[in-house]
Amino acid sequence: MPSFTSQLGFQLTPTTKRVLVALVALYIGQVAATMAGVDTYRLLAWGAGDFAPWQPLTAWLATRGDHLPPLFDWLGVAFGLPILERTLRRREMAAFLALVFGLTMALGLLLDRTGLLVVRSHAGLGLALMPIFILFGAAHRDAQLNLFFAIPIRGWHFAIGATAIGLLLQVLGSFPAGGVGIGALAAPWLWTAWFDPKNPIRRRLLKDRYDKLHHRLQVIEGGKSGKPSKPGKPLRWGGDNSQVH
Repeated sequence: MPSFTSQLGFQLTPTTKRVLVALVALYIGQVAATMAGVDTYRLLAWGAGDFAPWQPLTAWLATRGDHLPPLFDWLGVAFGLPILERTLRRREMAAFLALVFGLTMALGLLLDRTGLLVVRSHAGLGLALMPIFILFGAAHRDAQLNLFFAIPIRGWHFAIGATAIGLLLQVLGSFPAGGVGIGALAAPWLWTAWFDPKNPIRRRLLKDRYDKLHHRLQVIEGGKSGKPSKPGKPLRWGGDNSQVH
């Protein structure tokens, strides 16, 4: 099996390049608008006391004009998207990212409206990047990650540790992004709980459906070729003992 090091390291895939170009272009546009006197952060970001219906979505693309460019967000995208492409197929990637953004926005709005966690200001993709790495650790449980290129840690332990640290930072920071941070941490675990073949709830709900579909495909393939069908590709959850830097 090829090593994850060569496939999941700092490798700019075509999709990653397009996303990075779009993010840089958006940043340049915001800087130009700010120089022209437009308060782009107030228009885009999700700020307490300055709430608008579009802000839960546009806040992910907002950057503060008085801060450095979002270099760490771009670096996170450069590392995270290739990992997501290796872990999920294209449609699954779109569905997972929709879950991340949808859950963070919905949970943020719900907690704000119920008064449990008031909407707070946040900007950038930082909160959207952590779910990608948590999902990778949960999907490739036995893969060895070398944190800072030196500290070995299993994927499963990384996923749990990253979630615990993220939750601790939310609590210590008095939930700086409201319910958005909670949603970001919950999204990869909800995805894992549904698609992990070891999940007993998923197995119970879908066993009959998958058994019937598999039997039907075997009949169709056997009727066409007269040969027994080949086993499909293994699921991508767990079992990897490769190394990732």
